[in-house]
Amino acid sequence: MVTTSEDGGETWSNIRFVGSSQTSLNEPTGQFAVDDKATVTADPIDPDFAYIVWDRFNQEISAHSTTQISRTTDGAKTWSSHQLLYDPFPDLTAHNLSNGIENDCLTINNIILRQPKVKAKSKQWQEDNWSDKHKRLKGDLLNFMVRQYARPGATNEQYLNDRFPFQYSVFDIALVRSKDQGKTWNTNATVIVPANTDNLIYTGGYTYNGQNQIIGGLGTLLRADEIVPSYAVNPKNGFLYVAFETGEFRSDQLPQIGLTTSRDGGHTWSKPAKVSRTPKHCSNPQAFIPFVAVTKDGQVGILYFDMRHSKISKPSHTKIDAWFVAYEEVEHTNGGSTGIGLDFVNEIRLSEKSYIAQNGPTTTQGVMVDGDYPFLVTHDDHFYAIYTKSFKGPFKKIKPFYTDVANQAIIYLDNNYRQAPFVSIIKSSKKRKASLISTTKMRSITPGTNVN
Repeated sequence: MVTTSEDGGETWSNIRFVGSSQTSLNEPTGQFAVDDKATVTADPIDPDFAYIVWDRFNQEISAHSTTQISRTTDGAKTWSSHQLLYDPFPDLTAHNLSNGIENDCLTINNIILRQPKVKAKSKQWQEDNWSDKHKRLKGDLLNFMVRQYARPGATNEQYLNDRFPFQYSVFDIALVRSKDQGKTWNTNATVIVPANTDNLIYTGGYTYNGQNQIIGGLGTLLRADEIVPSYAVNPKNGFLYVAFETGEFRSDQLPQIGLTTSRDGGHTWSKPAKVSRTPKHCSNPQAFIPFVAVTKDGQVGILYFDMRHSKISKPSHTKIDAWFVAYEEVEHTNGGSTGIGLDFVNEIRLSEKSYIAQNGPTTTQGVMVDGDYPFLVTHDDHFYAIYTKSFKGPFKKIKPFYTDVANQAIIYLDNNYRQAPFVSIIKSSKKRKASLISTTKMRSITPGTNVN
């Protein structure tokens, strides 16, 4: 569904449906479609255009999803019927990446960016930054996504039952392109981060199931979406950035934040560079959940989180902090401290004090960390980092609310106020380091309050 505001968010239009399904909670057949992870992009060049993309499982019981799109060309008065944007199966099969089973591949985290229309500044600049095939940026639409698929030779059963550390599943980050504002899309994806480099490892309570271990007691299952990269474009020169969580920078594969860039409109990509600043030898040197954004003057900011202040002696109190790191674009593609055309500026601690991961709300997939989906946006020369922090407590005991004997299930009631959203405002400047202006708890709803 989509709703639109024309007055800065004060009022909103009636809901319009762009996709629907006959599925429902506990629908017994599993034959109906399921839609997930929708995102909307307002076209920065043509204000009458906007694009909604999401992944769809044509049957709830299937593990195969495709990317769907709906467009508006009249300022959101009407939306097109949703149509297929990308199906990973024929593309993976054509490149011998598939196990040959259509069920065993999916897309997730689909987000559209629009390139600016940019001409090469000079012949020398073009030689330094753009390949011969791509003389200029023409305002293409790019749909970024994560693909998950079975390793060639894996059986359907092996793929469906695969768990960390994955033996039969691989992930990559890719994009597909449209040259006609979303009417048609190429069917062969450009791979940004190849499979097996994004070793998605994330632990909360200091136990690590790998060649090495972080020693420290019980361990806690923490819920965070590691397979959700972040994508950004410089609105002036069209440089593209993808930030993602990866284990490739450490021998023990504990995750850090990687960044890859493209200066030719997404046709070719740099090798990933480590952009998180978590100390190598702290008790728990894991960094996770990155978001990247670019200001109008080309400063690249990355919001991320780590556990550098945690102590092995307290594995049930995992300390988390929110961090912001700033980089400046440099002239050459392999320049700067990163070796990918970016130079480190500074890092800012956004959380005044560390907050305890285990104090967040508990779900069946673990304790909810940072609300699962933080965000980073820019306006002019300011960054706005939005994230959640858990409170210290003390918390009241969670009580059983209802017991379903037949299904051996119990519903618990948690009336504790466990998390709140915060926003940190950071100002960028080419003449001095990025500086934190303020961190404020955003207006939030008191538990038990009716919301109309």
